[in-house]
Amino acid sequence: MVIKISNDERLFNLTAALLQSKIGLTKSEILSQVQGYRESFRAGDDVDSLSRKFERDKTTLREMGIHIS
Repeated sequence: MVIKISNDERLFNLTAALLQSKIGLTKSEILSQVQGYRESFRAGDDVDSLSRKFERDKTTLREMGIHIS
């Protein structure tokens, strides 16, 4: 059973993971480790779709004033 994570919670989890990392994270690490992406990644969902979600989330965070490389 995949637990549904809200968009806000996923964005918070992504921000927290990026802040915690001293050297940054690869997209693969984010998709496989951060709650909100991890569940879909482990369930074998389409990686391209998951990557697009991640790119949208990065855009949202930038619009909120959070600097992401």
